[in-house]
Amino acid sequence: MFAEHYLDDRLPATHEVYAFDSLLEQIDIGAITQTYGAEGGKVYSPRDMLAVLLYAYSKGITSSYRIATEVRANIAFIFLAGGHIISRRAICEFRKRNVALLAPIFSSTVQKADKVGLLRDDKIFAIDGTKIAADASKSKTMTKAEAETRRARIDKSIENFFKEMDENDEKEEEIEEEEQKRHEERMRKIHELKNSKEKKPAKEARKMERLIQEKNAIDKALESQPELKTDERINITEPESRLMKCGNGEYLQGFNAQIVTSNQIVCAIDLVPDENDQACLTPMVEQLEKEIPDIGAYKLLGDAGYNKGENLAWLAQREHIDAYISMKDRKEDTKSELDKAIGRNAFTYNEAADHFVCPTGKTLVFQRTRTSKGTTYAIYRSQLSDCQRCEGRHACLSTSADLKAGAKIIEDNGTLRFRNAMKEKMAEPSAKEIYANRAIEPEPVWGQWKKNLGFRRFRMRKYQSMRGELMLMAIVSNLKKLLADESSREAVAI
Repeated sequence: MFAEHYLDDRLPATHEVYAFDSLLEQIDIGAITQTYGAEGGKVYSPRDMLAVLLYAYSKGITSSYRIATEVRANIAFIFLAGGHIISRRAICEFRKRNVALLAPIFSSTVQKADKVGLLRDDKIFAIDGTKIAADASKSKTMTKAEAETRRARIDKSIENFFKEMDENDEKEEEIEEEEQKRHEERMRKIHELKNSKEKKPAKEARKMERLIQEKNAIDKALESQPELKTDERINITEPESRLMKCGNGEYLQGFNAQIVTSNQIVCAIDLVPDENDQACLTPMVEQLEKEIPDIGAYKLLGDAGYNKGENLAWLAQREHIDAYISMKDRKEDTKSELDKAIGRNAFTYNEAADHFVCPTGKTLVFQRTRTSKGTTYAIYRSQLSDCQRCEGRHACLSTSADLKAGAKIIEDNGTLRFRNAMKEKMAEPSAKEIYANRAIEPEPVWGQWKKNLGFRRFRMRKYQSMRGELMLMAIVSNLKKLLADESSREAVAI
């Protein structure tokens, strides 16, 4: 009785859902649709399911319950779903099954944005990262030693519980010693107790069931991280996540999300379990150039989190990349004037003379080289007499090597000259003007996702699923930018 024309009557011709649906037709979603065969049981159209999922995320609706409710009551969702009533379970299963297949669809949105001219004409790209919480509690994070201790206590509690149960069970039958049969028998007894009308046994059975589930989670987490050291931490619920410090000083259990943007179009994206941004620059740049093969020469902007010497050396070898990486120390504002005057950044390198110069004008000359973990370091040292006469020596000689030698020691693995070069480059007014574009590139994207769409925590578990969910957000973000652009609206013939 729900006539098709009724939808058209209720939805204005200018409603965004028509544009969204038309644009989706221009995006290659074969990665998902080709996984569904022509034969088999009745299924919803994967194209309609994906449209519903993407539109829901674009509205900040990530709960499968909420999405299922909207499909029943919201005219725009009903239009995308083709008039079908989609259950919460179907939505949940579709997302779980296909979220890891979104990379080609993300690439299609990047290529579409490039084709219609949405990327910046000045070829500026900016990289940035943010922390996003996993669907796991911080209280479930513990060291390997603590996890093993907790598991031993649970084992003891389980043994005592069943020992007492067996002693009080007059109808007890002899149980074979095989572990699997013992486990099945125990779970059967717990199930019987849970359904018991007596409150105390039922309560104890539910408690024991939770303990068994916790033990199984600990076993699975430790098995997934065989190289984990005794003092290293692991989260029992989501073993691949890490306890990370955010910019506001608080900690969350989650992952480090990385994006590269141009005109706020997400051109590269990844999710890493490393709290530090330094190791992310190289793979993100490689992904950017893979997504846009004909990128040519371009500018890359990055904050101080990426100013590792190895990164700067790697960028310097790529002539087509004009990099602008902040060399500001993130702790600079909290440092005393003395610390600023004698810090490592206060020592300058003279490449022609191959020596360092301290803030007082004294030189640190080359002494020798040493190799550690495959990396060779050149060691520079000041004169003992120079440091003994210096009033700031007590603060300047800060490392154990400095104190042992009684003089300032600097180790260079060949990257300090790249740091100095970037520091000089970023001090130029023109560089500061270009770098100012970073504030209007990735940061507003994070703000849109976190504040406007409420995407601060993953709905899914397991790394690949969470990485896919992050990519889902990037697809939605790019589609919204395409829809907002007048030229792209004309390009999709809305």
